[in-house]
Amino acid sequence: MSNWKPSTLWTIGILAGWLLLLLIAQTGILNEQGKSNGNKYGLVIAFLYLGPLVAFGNWIYMRKQEQKDNGEE
Repeated sequence: MSNWKPSTLWTIGILAGWLLLLLIAQTGILNEQGKSNGNKYGLVIAFLYLGPLVAFGNWIYMRKQEQKDNGEE
């Protein structure tokens, strides 16, 4: 694991945090399902589903920065 790049570790960290938030939100939705709350969690779900996109974009950005720092452009 010593040869892992920071971009990979950051991506794994972002995805792990996003997955934890998603599980918490889904549990809350399942608990609230009996009540008629309409689309109360719609925005939260939409935000949480952006997690993988954020992680992937961050990974691409950090890879470009690493290449620039190493002079591999």
